[in-house]
Amino acid sequence: MVLCIIFDFDGTLVNTNAIQISILENIFKEYRLGSREILLRYFGLRTQDFFEKVLPDASEELRSKLVNKFLSEYKRRVLLEAEVFPDVIPTLESLKNYDIKIAIATSSPKSIVEPLLTKTKLIQFVNYYVTGDDVEHGKPHPESVFKILNVFNIPPSRCIVVGDTFFDVKMAKNAHCKAVLIVRTPIFIFSSEAPLPDVIIPRLQDLIWVIREWFPEELLPHKRK
Repeated sequence: MVLCIIFDFDGTLVNTNAIQISILENIFKEYRLGSREILLRYFGLRTQDFFEKVLPDASEELRSKLVNKFLSEYKRRVLLEAEVFPDVIPTLESLKNYDIKIAIATSSPKSIVEPLLTKTKLIQFVNYYVTGDDVEHGKPHPESVFKILNVFNIPPSRCIVVGDTFFDVKMAKNAHCKAVLIVRTPIFIFSSEAPLPDVIIPRLQDLIWVIREWFPEELLPHKRK
């Protein structure tokens, strides 16, 4: 049976975290929203979900204003500044040699994800992707994962979710999939409420080793395309 690998996008495949955090820090400073610890605690959620967590008692008008402010600046900067991590293309090229479905589940909106996939040339490796606009419930709800698995008709037991935040890990666990946490930068706050990933990797190419450990039959020579 086919194996599915679902990747988070921002901070996992594309180096966008510094851009996002920079914009959010400016917004936090301008509107006096709280500490950097609060920012990082909810970083990785959809933008609207992020501001709902940060400002639970604020008006919908204010939260909507901040969402639009962030997305406007992020879209402007990300298409100019974002780059694919160096280990991404070689890893995806290796995976595409086998009968493995590659998907993306991201909190970012489609208006940002689609041009960025084209600009970075990642689109050629991706079989399917789900953006924050495509689901009713954002991470850590498993809706994105289930949407992808339904397209491929693959059970959760044949799926690995790879991401750089504990919202990705929790989404994977909520969907009963294997969870891989990639730690590219030590900026995130470990929460006792978050489930532990099945494995932590420092580089994306280590995912090949993980697949060999969990699904050794998938990378055998006769499985190459």
